[in-house]
Amino acid sequence: MVALMSPALALACDRCNAYKGPNLTSIDPDSNAIVPLFNPREDTWGDHFAVRGGRLTGLTPKGRATVRLLNMNAPRRVELREAWLGTLRAKRFLGNRNIIRTNTSFR
Repeated sequence: MVALMSPALALACDRCNAYKGPNLTSIDPDSNAIVPLFNPREDTWGDHFAVRGGRLTGLTPKGRATVRLLNMNAPRRVELREAWLGTLRAKRFLGNRNIIRTNTSFR
């Protein structure tokens, strides 16, 4: 199956997309200033966000406003992010070794 994607589109989870709605700006919780939201086609993720545990932290007004508006640290999202990060760490630790070992004796 071949997936075609317009260069004008960016991948987004359905929840982030629903929270974003038509908004292009939001309020930076630190300064209360109205700022533009993070734009994945123009901005670099690492310039605006850091991951600490399973929580996302906005490093800039744009990052903080985006985290706030999109509710990116909702409890279930943090839980899923922690699980995903744990899986990545395990894969890096184990490298190409088999993660699952099977035992064929059932005594």
